[in-house]
Amino acid sequence: SSGINAEYGDYSKTCMIFLFIVTPHGATVEKGQPATLSCVMTDIIKNLTVTWENSKLDDVSTLPGHSYSMGTNVNYVQTSLLHIEQAEESETYTCSLYPTKKTPYRTPVQLTVLEDQQ
Repeated sequence: SSGINAEYGDYSKTCMIFLFIVTPHGATVEKGQPATLSCVMTDIIKNLTVTWENSKLDDVSTLPGHSYSMGTNVNYVQTSLLHIEQAEESETYTCSLYPTKKTPYRTPVQLTVLEDQQ
């Protein structure tokens, strides 16, 4: 599932609209294994600020074993990665992009954790 979002910027009182596409890439791992989720932004004209949150909207950088990189715009594509050292339970994370400083564009990214088959 992809989301399309319009970005509005005020450049010398001229309204310009930039369209970009966000594609989430979830992961399915066994319990206790590492997981990497990603959010791929295409057709962007500048580096976007990106944050990641869990389902409680906690910033993942405050959670143990979680880290992320914003990525850099290369040829109009930017990929942000969320890394989880040990996946314990299924969770829907949110990749939040900031085309402007005010309103983020949020995309859900699913982590599925498989329980031990015993």
